[in-house]
Amino acid sequence: MNWGSRQNPDLFVKIWFDRGGRVDVNFFHVSVPDIDVYSSYRYDGISDQQGTTTMSRRYVRQYYENGQGHTDESYEDGNPPAGYRPDGDPGGYLTTNNLRIGTIIRTVEKGAVDALWHKGGEDTTAGGHKVIWGHFYANPDDVDWGSGNNPDLFVKIWFDAGGRVDVNFFHVSVPDIEVYSDLPVGGGYDEKGTTVLSNRYIRHEYQDEWWQSVSLMLLGDLGRPDDYETSIKSFAQSVPDYDNYIEQLPAAFDWRNQGAVTPAKHQGSCGSCWAFASVGALESKILMAGGPEYDLSEQQLVSCSNYDCDGGTSSAIRLWNDEGPMEESCTGYEDYDTPYPGPGSNVNCYELDSCGELPYNAKGDYTVNMDDINEVKISLREDGPAYFRYAVYEDFFAFWGSGSRGEVYTQSRGGYSGGHAVLIIGWDDSKNAWLLKNSWGEKKGPNRDGTFWMAYSGHGNDLRFGMSNFTIINTEPVTTSRQQARLPQRLQQPRQRVCQLRAVQPRRQVQSQRRRVSPAQAAQLRPLLLQMTLSPTPSA
Repeated sequence: MNWGSRQNPDLFVKIWFDRGGRVDVNFFHVSVPDIDVYSSYRYDGISDQQGTTTMSRRYVRQYYENGQGHTDESYEDGNPPAGYRPDGDPGGYLTTNNLRIGTIIRTVEKGAVDALWHKGGEDTTAGGHKVIWGHFYANPDDVDWGSGNNPDLFVKIWFDAGGRVDVNFFHVSVPDIEVYSDLPVGGGYDEKGTTVLSNRYIRHEYQDEWWQSVSLMLLGDLGRPDDYETSIKSFAQSVPDYDNYIEQLPAAFDWRNQGAVTPAKHQGSCGSCWAFASVGALESKILMAGGPEYDLSEQQLVSCSNYDCDGGTSSAIRLWNDEGPMEESCTGYEDYDTPYPGPGSNVNCYELDSCGELPYNAKGDYTVNMDDINEVKISLREDGPAYFRYAVYEDFFAFWGSGSRGEVYTQSRGGYSGGHAVLIIGWDDSKNAWLLKNSWGEKKGPNRDGTFWMAYSGHGNDLRFGMSNFTIINTEPVTTSRQQARLPQRLQQPRQRVCQLRAVQPRRQVQSQRRRVSPAQAAQLRPLLLQMTLSPTPSA
C-alpha cells in the first residue's frame, strides 16, 4: 500500500462511557477501503456488535445500554437540516500549505464559542500525498467538559499529489458545530457548513489554482489536422504478408527497452503539449537511426510554427520538412514554470537565428486509423514513437496525480476539459493499454517517470484518439534566406549572443556525447534497424 501509516488514519474512533451506564463506540471512515468494525462489552472473547463503513456510509455507531448491544449505520449526506444556518466567523488556524480551518461550537453554557484546534499528526505517503489529522474541542474556559483529549469534531486533511485538497469534518459530540475552511487564506472563509448529530459529515474540496487552470495551461491540442482523414496510411495495403506480420507482433512492446525514448519533460504553463509530443517523436527517431541523445527545442516550434501557447496540432511536425531541429541548450524554453500565458509565445522566430540547426529533416508524415489497433501497433513498431492525441476529461487529472504504478486509465466520469498530445511509446495486450509519455514532469504521474497507461477502449466517453507519425532523413547542412551557413560551424561554437542575453537555462543537460551520423553510417545502420523493428520482441 502507498497510503497506510500510523499518522494517516483510516478510521477514527471515539468511545463514550456515560455516567448513567451507557457506552457509545463511534466509528468514522476517512479512507478509501471498506472497513469492518467490531466491538464487545463486556469483553468475552466474541465481538457481539459489528458493521461496515464505506465512503458512502462513513458512520457506524455501536452502543451498549442495560446489558444490550445495538448498532446504528448512517448514510450521511453532509448537509445540515433544513433551515439551519451558520451564524459565526471563527478566527481559525493556519494548518499548512495556506489552508486555514476554523470551528464554532454552539454550547448551552456560553452560546457560540470558538473551538480550539489540536493537531494530531501528519505524514506523506509513498505516492506523494500529504495527510494531516486532528480535532477541534470546546475551550475548557468556556465549558466544563472541553479538553484536548475530548474531541468534538474530527478532521482529516488530504493534500493530493495531483493538486486536490480534501478537508473532512466528522461530528462526534453533542453541540451543533459550524465548520469553515479557506484555501488560500483570503481574509474570509470560502467554504462553510454545519454538522449536527443527525448529519455528522461535511467535506470541503479544493482544486488549487494550477489545476483549476490545467485545461488552459497544460493541454493545448486543438484537434486532428484538417487532412487527417485523407492522410491516413494503410499498413494493411503496404505491408507484405500483412496477416502473418500481425500474428508475429509481440504481446507487449516498449521503445524504452530499445533505448529510443528520451526522459519526459515539463511543458510548464504553456499549452504546448503539441510541441513536446512532436519533439519527443523526433528525439526518438534520431536515436533509432543511431544518432546521439539530443534535448531538442520545443521553443523552436512554439516560435517558428503556426502555433503557440494557445495550442497546436500534429501538423507542426512539418516545420522540419525544410528546417532542421535546434537544441534546447541554445534556444531555452521560456514558458517553463512561468505564469500563463508566459513570455515564450512572444519569442520571435528570428531571435533563434543564432542557434544552429541539426542535420535531420522530417519526411512523409502521415496519420493512423485509430479504429484498428493493429494499424497503430505497426506504425509504432515500424516508424517509432509517435504523436498521440486524445480528449481529456476531469477524471484524468485525478488519475495522473493519484494513480498507482501500472494502473490503466479508463475514462469514467467528469466533464470534457480539452485536447492533449503525448508520445505513444508502447503497448501491452495483457493490460489492453497503450504506454504514453506525458509532458507534465520527468518523475510525475502514476508510474513516477512521466509515463502512463491508457486503455485501448472501454472509456465512458469518446476520447477522440488521433495519431500521426513520420520518418526522418539525415541531411547535409541546410542554408536558408533567414540564416546563412548555419552548419557545421555554429554547432561547434559556444552559445550565441541572443541566447546569452536571454540567459535561459535548459531544464535538463543531456550527458551523452554529441556526435553526428553521416549518411554512409546511417545507410549501414538501416538494415540492422529494420531487423530490430521487424523481429518479435519479448514482452516488456
